[in-house]
Amino acid sequence: MAHRRLQLAAVLALAAFAVAQARQISHLPDAPAMCPLEMRKNTRWGVATASYQVEGGWNLGGRTPSVWDTFSHAGFIKNNDTGDVACDMYHKYPQDFKLMRELGIKHYRFSFSWNRILPQGGKGTPVNPEGIAFYNSLINEMIANNIRPYATIFHWDLPQVLQDKYQGLIGEEFIADFVNYANVLFENFGDRIRDWMTFNEPWVTCVLQYGQGVFAPGIPMGDEGMYKCGHNLLKAHAKTYELYHKAPQAKLDNATFADAARGKVPQAKLDNATFADAARGKVGIAHNIEYLEPLTHAAALKANNVTCYFLLEFLQVPQAKLDNVTFADAARGKVGIALNIEYLEPLTEAKEDVAAANYGLEKNLGWFADPLFFGDYPASLKSCAKDVLPSFTAEESKLLKGSLDFLGINFYTGKFAKGSTTDKCSVETREQDVNGKDIGPLAESSWLRVVPWSFYKLLKYVQSRYDPKQIIITENGVSAPKEDSMSVQQAIRDDFRVNYYKGYLDYLCKAISEGVKVNTYFAWSFMDNFEWREGYSQRFGINHVDFDSPELTRTTKDSGKFLSKHFFRVGRGGGVGARRPGGRQPTKETPKAAKPAKQQ
Repeated sequence: MAHRRLQLAAVLALAAFAVAQARQISHLPDAPAMCPLEMRKNTRWGVATASYQVEGGWNLGGRTPSVWDTFSHAGFIKNNDTGDVACDMYHKYPQDFKLMRELGIKHYRFSFSWNRILPQGGKGTPVNPEGIAFYNSLINEMIANNIRPYATIFHWDLPQVLQDKYQGLIGEEFIADFVNYANVLFENFGDRIRDWMTFNEPWVTCVLQYGQGVFAPGIPMGDEGMYKCGHNLLKAHAKTYELYHKAPQAKLDNATFADAARGKVPQAKLDNATFADAARGKVGIAHNIEYLEPLTHAAALKANNVTCYFLLEFLQVPQAKLDNVTFADAARGKVGIALNIEYLEPLTEAKEDVAAANYGLEKNLGWFADPLFFGDYPASLKSCAKDVLPSFTAEESKLLKGSLDFLGINFYTGKFAKGSTTDKCSVETREQDVNGKDIGPLAESSWLRVVPWSFYKLLKYVQSRYDPKQIIITENGVSAPKEDSMSVQQAIRDDFRVNYYKGYLDYLCKAISEGVKVNTYFAWSFMDNFEWREGYSQRFGINHVDFDSPELTRTTKDSGKFLSKHFFRVGRGGGVGARRPGGRQPTKETPKAAKPAKQQ
């Protein structure tokens, strides 16, 4: 009888929990008013992280130190935190992708750790097979959970060995080493990744890392170092774009479809079929073969015992031309970049304030965007920084112009701009208007105020000035005040973050409705993580991470449930199809390694 009472109590407790969960979800805010269901269905909604912020495993699997390992171990991070363990995604990625799938997330932006792939960093040094195996497993696990991968090649964690060798991005040698690193990624993972970002937030890399020196490697080099960094970074980006789109891959001489698409389709068995014949349209099956229409069932029969895993659209490319196939041909992929910007609103209608706001946008966003769209720096920047800003050769300018398939925008906040009547290069940013009223509520991060309308204005500015083919919102999110000092139950009731997303997404949808070409959006971040100089004191995650727990337990916050209900679940799918081959198979087992230590 006592046993039955216990069973009944357990059932009642479970039922009460289910009711509470249903009640909580039902009390989430409605979708933003300017985001109709059809628009949400036609947009891709996802989440983002970065390698050093979430992976951990800092000295496992052949990985060598990055500049952030060195910087954090030297004690430059708040509370002496490090990324040694971080969220331990190095071991926990299967459960993280399972959680993404439960939330309806079908798009995930992540970054590679350069020093996990190439421990010695530079061109001509050995590729780390353990690093390749880890990322193969990670990517395959994503795809097994119907999550489309979007890859950032460089998210600030430069191999320390390259910083020591030639001062990192300050050295011209960086360009060739970066292109070589990108080539290794394209060769090993390009069969499953179609969306690449060369650099994340070049402004941060060059201003905070090499200009001011407040981020790793922590060596202040002033304006001269800042602009030299940006110049090398832009040239590295352009050469990587050229590699992806124009450089023929010698490996595809006498190639099989396996070489081109990592499947198992010998050319000879496909008669005279083009890639388009084999890869376009709907799936038809003959014997043990998957094919895509317009290759007919009858034509597929000619191929007998051939297996085709996820051949992408190679539009009328005959087999004989495989020796000139590029990475872009082989994956129908795209290369872009993720630029960060704060919108600047003139403090008043005075012409000097209007000019200051315009110059501030050109100085910070145009510094990188103008060369990529127009082939050169903004005229205003060339005038104001003429003593320290390098110049491009005609050949470099030609290579840069148009060297992106999409523009990534990381956006968080806006400010007021005040100019000077005597100095056209002066831009003073303010967080209060002329009456002393705050531009918006302050987040935990001192630089971040909640200004939803600034998102709309920035997107309209970008569309008007650059008219990009495609805009991806590569980051958008907020640190909720004092969340690091809350209990788990307090932290997951994150109304501050819910309201942030509701307001910003409302204005994003308004911009889309007016012709801004955004079709993909990533919330920052999937989970709480290592927030650079601030360590674990600032939380941006839509999933809480308990850094005091040995298991680093993840718990979804209300913001995650809000995004799941109105965006992730209803948005466009990932288009990943069946599991793509390459590397290790998807597994529910994590790599064997030491049990994670308690977070510092």
